[in-house]
Amino acid sequence: METEKIFKTKTGYCHILPDKIVFTRDGVIGNLASTVSGNHIYQSVIIYLAAVGFLTYLLINNYAEKNYVLVGLDAGLIALLLYYIVRAFSYSVTPVIERSSIQQIVYKKAVPMLTRSSFEIHFTNEKGRTKKRLVFLPGSLTNSESIANEALTIMRSEHLIND
Repeated sequence: METEKIFKTKTGYCHILPDKIVFTRDGVIGNLASTVSGNHIYQSVIIYLAAVGFLTYLLINNYAEKNYVLVGLDAGLIALLLYYIVRAFSYSVTPVIERSSIQQIVYKKAVPMLTRSSFEIHFTNEKGRTKKRLVFLPGSLTNSESIANEALTIMRSEHLIND
């Protein structure tokens, strides 16, 4: 009997074990993801905050020059980035998720040439907070449809997704 099932993700592999799900990073993209985000989402938030600071500077300059079209554009971009910053705190990049803490897994099918297939895992972390872990599958240049079907089959066979 097979105790571990594996499928490829955008940055490495997802290992489905009897008691947990483990994500490993592999290759150039996995190493880059490890460098940029590590196991925390905070590095991405810092980049967004730096962009908000720069856009605020531009907004003030454009307001002083009475260029209200650019003030509106800057304000809109600042609002969008602030929305993404607030939303980022509900996500996690944890490499291990206990199966007992999983509340739900949602599969999102790819839009060809626009988006990747992905899983959104809703789980409770060790602090009791509900978090989401996004698992992106490989893109359209790497036989993505068959990999997505294989991953979905594994998730269904492990009773993690009930359609």
